[in-house]
Amino acid sequence: MVYLPAGLLLGVLLAHVLHSRRGYDLMRTLVGGRFGSPTALVLVLVGLAVMDAMEHPWGVLTVVGLMTLLVAACVLREDHGLAGLLCARPVNWIGTVSYGMYLLHMLVLVPLAKLLDRLGYNPPLLRFVLVVGVTVLVASASYRWFESNFLRQKRRFEPAQVSTA
Repeated sequence: MVYLPAGLLLGVLLAHVLHSRRGYDLMRTLVGGRFGSPTALVLVLVGLAVMDAMEHPWGVLTVVGLMTLLVAACVLREDHGLAGLLCARPVNWIGTVSYGMYLLHMLVLVPLAKLLDRLGYNPPLLRFVLVVGVTVLVASASYRWFESNFLRQKRRFEPAQVSTA
């Protein structure tokens, strides 16, 4: 399997592009329409279904590039086509545990891909869905029994609020 830091690098690139007026205007033209986010989501799903992205560097770059366009389409306007979905409670939970997902997804992906290979059935879309699902479960457990304790402890180090009279 080929693993590249493509997602991180394309995310940084997107942040820089959106930070400039010219880049923002360009991205708004490309994917900023009301249906930009649903279109990008369909392209991501098609990309996952037709190519084994983890086996080929161009597959990784293609799928991650499409995912980057999906992120851009979602942040360019609040009323994008997936706004209702992104406000749903389960999706908000994914936002809560997303840092854990970022840290833990490779610990799920590698053994799961090996297991699916051993079973002789490893289509990319199935692997993606399983990895996301198991990663959400693992990150949720980490949040519940590990991260939340640190988040509670951090309050002790916050500066006291000064009231204005």
